[in-house]
Amino acid sequence: MDMSKYIGEATAYDKKLMLERKEPLSWLKSISAFANTFGGVLLYGVDNDGNLVGLENAERDAEDISEMIKCLMDPVPDFTLSLHEEDGRKFVMVSVNAGTETPYYVFIKGHRDAYIRIGNESVKANSIDLKRLVLKGEKRSWDSLPSSHKRANFAFETLRAEYFSRTKLEFVESDFDSFGLVEGGGLLTNAGALLADKSPIRHSRVFCTRWNGLTKSNVESRANRTHKTRHLERIPRLARRNRPLRPLPRGKRLPRRPPPIRRGTFRRPIPLPSRPIRNRRDIECLNRLIYAAIVRK
Repeated sequence: MDMSKYIGEATAYDKKLMLERKEPLSWLKSISAFANTFGGVLLYGVDNDGNLVGLENAERDAEDISEMIKCLMDPVPDFTLSLHEEDGRKFVMVSVNAGTETPYYVFIKGHRDAYIRIGNESVKANSIDLKRLVLKGEKRSWDSLPSSHKRANFAFETLRAEYFSRTKLEFVESDFDSFGLVEGGGLLTNAGALLADKSPIRHSRVFCTRWNGLTKSNVESRANRTHKTRHLERIPRLARRNRPLRPLPRGKRLPRRPPPIRRGTFRRPIPLPSRPIRNRRDIECLNRLIYAAIVRK
């Protein structure tokens, strides 16, 4: 087996030099995070620099890993243990499948915590993450939960018009149940309440997650009371406006590039923008400020 593909840390796999029996949380949180998200592999016998060190007693470590997972986690995730040998060194690989009974908790020292995988780290799930994991374990989502609003009190003319323009078909009453917009008893689901002409769910927004390496930042649209079909059309524009700045290809230059700046050519300090430079448009605005401050001779 090629162990090189498991040397680094990524979302789908993690590594440990040895089994820490006195501090099991240091590795059980990775098992919980893998089970609560997309699954993954935990490899024992690899140090932080990616060197294949191996384990002194891999068979005993494998037995202890299995026993500690069964005793300290609830529910017990679906996992497999395997022993591998390379260049005379032995390794233990724990393969964890994505769970269907989330959340998977770790019980240590009187605390019960669930973890999720973000990037190459296993972090404790907050209250919002726990709600999402509970709904995932129940095979439900927030959209499918029933609201307190009756179907008979709301119109869906905008939805009908948008559906016809895209499919050339009429949106009939039975489609509300087919698309999960109505629950039994004539109550709208949260998805149905969002798509009503005069939605009772106010100030809805669109959230996007942007990654800059390991740094996570959230971008959100402004609170909007327009119909959600119109609101969703603005998502590509929101993503383009807030995408990270990428380096230009070799040989290309930015437009309106200012001339070289010499000492003593500024009449007054350049009024730099108050917010961070995020995209090419910001760079162009900064170039114009530099042009305005240069005295052309």
